[in-house]
Amino acid sequence: MRVWLVTAAEPIPSDGVRPMRFMGLARALVARGHDVTLWTQTFFHHTKRHRFPTDAEYGAEGYRVVMLRGFGYRKNVSLRRYASHWRFAQRLAAAMPARPAPDVVVTSLPPLDTVAAVADYCAARAIPFVVDVIDPWPDVFVDLLPAAVQPVARVLSAPLSRQARKIFARAHAVTALSEQYVEWAQRLAAPRELPGAVFYPAADIEGFDAEFFRNGNLHAGDVLAVPDRLEQRVAETQREQILHRVLAEVMIDAINLLFVEMTM
Repeated sequence: MRVWLVTAAEPIPSDGVRPMRFMGLARALVARGHDVTLWTQTFFHHTKRHRFPTDAEYGAEGYRVVMLRGFGYRKNVSLRRYASHWRFAQRLAAAMPARPAPDVVVTSLPPLDTVAAVADYCAARAIPFVVDVIDPWPDVFVDLLPAAVQPVARVLSAPLSRQARKIFARAHAVTALSEQYVEWAQRLAAPRELPGAVFYPAADIEGFDAEFFRNGNLHAGDVLAVPDRLEQRVAETQREQILHRVLAEVMIDAINLLFVEMTM
């Protein structure tokens, strides 16, 4: 199958950092013989810098990486970041129709604008798409606020909530980091049934032990650095077979069945 992966924030091979969910999925799909294109933006969320000054494209690890130039931002919580998401979504909406259509698209949430652009593209062409939920926008922001102001926040975030419901009303499946996130997406899709699967973050426990205990010397570990390193290990899901093998087998095989049913 021709598979597109769309993410606004994850690493790509040229970043020179450890891969995360979508690079791990791309590798697994290529290993299974699929034609893979990973769409992202030139701006790298983790470094807050542009990778390239203009749109760029290259091949790596057996798949294509397509980068679209958008806005940058310095702070995670800022209007500039949301403008950046909007711009990337607009660029995607214009660029995707110029390529041979995929058989399936897997896109990462957040941001909502990017997923909405994918949903519009796929719905217009009867292409199945999967949403991989990393954070349940916008509910995650509302839930972090004091209880007294949450009702007001829900009213203010209503347009984003409608956007999320529209996305999952058209999605063919959802994957997520937790059961709660899958259930959240399925509630938004109701009364329509939305197939879902959970792929938990995995930790490289052996690597963490080797780094922390340093050949068995418990006292040699940097105690202050442990939480940061543990968080980093847990976040790097690609280090485990979960995403390199199980994600590709379960998710793509399930979507392949949906695709076959649609074409029968």
